[in-house]
Amino acid sequence: MAGRKEIADKAGVSKTTVTRVLAGNASVSAKTHEKVMQVINELGYVYNEVAAGLAKRKCTAVIALLVPDMTNYYYLQMFNAMSRYAHECGYIISVFAINNDNMYEVLDNVIANRVVCIINMGLTPISEEYVRKIKNANISVIHPGTGEDAIEYVYDYGVVNEIIEKAVVSGAKRFCFLFCMPERLNHDQRLRTVLQSLEAHNAEKVDVVYGDVPEISAISAGYKHTKALIENGEKYDVLFCLNDMLAIGAMRALKEAGLRIPQDVSVIGHDNILLGEFESPSLTTIDTNIEYEAQVYIDFVAGRLQEKKIVNKCHMVVRESAKFGK
Repeated sequence: MAGRKEIADKAGVSKTTVTRVLAGNASVSAKTHEKVMQVINELGYVYNEVAAGLAKRKCTAVIALLVPDMTNYYYLQMFNAMSRYAHECGYIISVFAINNDNMYEVLDNVIANRVVCIINMGLTPISEEYVRKIKNANISVIHPGTGEDAIEYVYDYGVVNEIIEKAVVSGAKRFCFLFCMPERLNHDQRLRTVLQSLEAHNAEKVDVVYGDVPEISAISAGYKHTKALIENGEKYDVLFCLNDMLAIGAMRALKEAGLRIPQDVSVIGHDNILLGEFESPSLTTIDTNIEYEAQVYIDFVAGRLQEKKIVNKCHMVVRESAKFGK
């Protein structure tokens, strides 16, 4: 591929002039600019924006999105939404699959490549030591839902009380939260909110099922653990799920066992992914507004976000998988 020296030689200008043209420097005359651009087009030169970003900003135009499970449709939707907004601002989204074994190896990699921001949607928080290392490299870091980093992005789960109240009014007494992650992660805001609400409503039976996500996919875990509950003779009126993929797996196990949804058990997901709408029965879920969340992150990176604290008010999407009283 042609380089800047070849362009300069053919256009009869200096290499510095070529660099100025590529950078959009106004000091280059219109005539020279046109001549250089003509040669660039003839030679098929491709401008390396990443290298240019490193030269000007000491960081790339890449945003690192850390996710635990690319089979979870939620992360695909988030990536798609972020990519659209990022493109408008001249950024690129790079996705990294992380787990307990490779997290810090991945972080070393993204730090070395001087990304502009790290958004950790993984299930494990980044240690304080590595947060300092990231910030020392002039890289922003966001842990959505914690409110502890560059921006305070938190979820308003007031809708959970609304859901549980509707379920109780409908006669529900036995509840299970399909968490399916290790018990050490029981600080999760969704789990805490559901348990607090169930306690406030004096639920007769409340169980939490821990598990092995992301070592296995969420949809597989939902199926596996729900099947185990059924085989153990457990019976619930409402099955809450940490995310929609767990709920979809759970519904498969319930239907295989001959249980009717929602007549025998209501199933409620979280995320409002596209797949849930097309399940049979369609999935009742909590919508966290993926589009809005994606735009907030890109606005922050692009310096267009005015607020320090962002509160995302979640809302309920009632479909066929849950029965509620009037």
